[in-house]
Amino acid sequence: MGPNSRVLVAEMLIHPPLGSARLKAAPAPLPANYGQASTFKGQHDMVMLSLFNAHERTPEEFEDIAGRAGLRIETIWECRAPLDLVELRLL
Repeated sequence: MGPNSRVLVAEMLIHPPLGSARLKAAPAPLPANYGQASTFKGQHDMVMLSLFNAHERTPEEFEDIAGRAGLRIETIWECRAPLDLVELRLL
């Protein structure tokens, strides 16, 4: 990668119910993760746990993995769909 290169990753990030510093919180009185709107992601996370002993990542967990690869999260685009876009750049 060059100094101006970017990597875009389409990832199903889990928005924790209490919120994340990297994601925009829902307006009150909704839970920070928009409540019912995140049901599909939560169900997918449970399927991964039951079938593969794995789980979807929170933005903080994804940031840790990116850091170990020498990358940093520049931006997270929250899409109103199961997948979000994560822009990564060199540290």
